Amino acid sequence: VIDAMRNAMQDNPSPNSREQAARAIEDAKRNIDTRKEIVEQRLADINVNIDSYNTWITNYTNQINRATEGTDISNLQAALNNTSQLLYTETENQSNLLAEYDQLNEAFSSLQIYETYLGLNESTSSITIKNRLLEMQTEFFEENPDEEELLDTAESIFKSLRNAATYKENDEL
Repeated sequence: VIDAMRNAMQDNPSPNSREQAARAIEDAKRNIDTRKEIVEQRLADINVNIDSYNTWITNYTNQINRATEGTDISNLQAALNNTSQLLYTETENQSNLLAEYDQLNEAFSSLQIYETYLGLNESTSSITIKNRLLEMQTEFFEENPDEEELLDTAESIFKSLRNAATYKENDEL
């Protein structure tokens, strides 16, 4: 992304440089979105685990506290210690993933700044327009295409083309 941006930000960059920067940004955004989905799923799993571990810890603690004198609680104590360690590990994992999620959001914001700088926002990017056309084509060839989705996509494409034309017109002034 950085090399593509350098090339696109030169004085009089080639259209190819701009397209490469747009592709690099789109790819990076897609990768970030994919990683964010993975992190979100892992965080959901961790939250379930943390809830379970807390329940187990409470149960083990109650069993230990209710044990009569002379009862061997070593297995319960070992289970409590193991579960406490699992809780600690999951809590650390949760903190690390939350930090990663914040970094992914910051990276995504940086990419949006690059897009704006290059005039490659959602409404004017030729790559975005091409992707929408491909989505429309895919839907069109479905056995039972969703006419409402086709109409919405077509309207979105034409708005994007109008915005791109306006942007180019203003850029040339």
